[in-house]
Amino acid sequence: MNVNEIITKTILERLQSAEKSGETFYWAKPFGQGAATVPLSYDQSRAYTGINRCLLEPNEFITARKGAEYGCHIRKGAKANIVIFFSRIPKTDENGEPIIDKDTGEVITRGFLRYYHVFSREDMIDQDGNSLPSKLDFKRYNHEEQIERMKQVIEIFNQMVEQYCQDNNIKIEVVKDGTQAYYSPSKDVIRIPEISSFDSVYEYVSTLSHELGHSTAKELDRKLGQSREKYSYEELVAELTSAYIVQNLSAYGLVDDRRHKENTLAYLQGWSSFLEDKSNALVSAAAKAQEASDYILSYLPERERNKDISKNRDEEER
Repeated sequence: MNVNEIITKTILERLQSAEKSGETFYWAKPFGQGAATVPLSYDQSRAYTGINRCLLEPNEFITARKGAEYGCHIRKGAKANIVIFFSRIPKTDENGEPIIDKDTGEVITRGFLRYYHVFSREDMIDQDGNSLPSKLDFKRYNHEEQIERMKQVIEIFNQMVEQYCQDNNIKIEVVKDGTQAYYSPSKDVIRIPEISSFDSVYEYVSTLSHELGHSTAKELDRKLGQSREKYSYEELVAELTSAYIVQNLSAYGLVDDRRHKENTLAYLQGWSSFLEDKSNALVSAAAKAQEASDYILSYLPERERNKDISKNRDEEER
């Protein structure tokens, strides 16, 4: 078996074993430590309350007007969110004078609702394209030692990504203090937090490889559906694509320095729970992931392209 087949077989056996024993893996987000746990007003540095907790995801939000005061504008294609504001104003008579309650002597008021459009502070950018910095205490990691130790493979990986994106018209947006990593098929954009937000270099490479996996759908004619099953299936494909890429790159010196080494299994277990037949789903997704990883790895620098990485890895395993 080549390295991809070994990975698929190992994951499948672990998931089947976990299912029988009732074992559950927990995915640990490898970036954005210190991010908001509830929706926050960026300008006022306080949590939204009431229905706004349901309308907004945990993040920092700001209006376009307030963002402009920080020298920022809305990122093209950014999604607007609604926040509800409840207040009271005095009731007035036909002359516009406040109506006084005869018993209490106080002004009678009435409640009213107002809504505003707000944007994630990550979608509020300056003239250089940098996101509005977080006001929270994000945890940042110094990877100087790991980067130096894995200098060759990081250089190879970056060159591969640059060439792949260039040839496929994909843009990568690196977000300072980012809280999300995703691929937008409508814009052909991958957004990812900067490497210092990740708790390891390996997790950064793995996460970016996952999003690269999603980005192959158009070129490889893989249909992206909105149903839960189709979405889950695509997540399986992307995560296996990532697993294949990082394992192949290990032949060049990529070291698994993660703190959470069960993350891939946890991620797969979470999405595969929506699919009734895990075995068939994983085997089918593995074939699509093989195609996707082969396509991405074909963009390795010219000097590396003719190397049989899988063969090298198999020899190491033996």
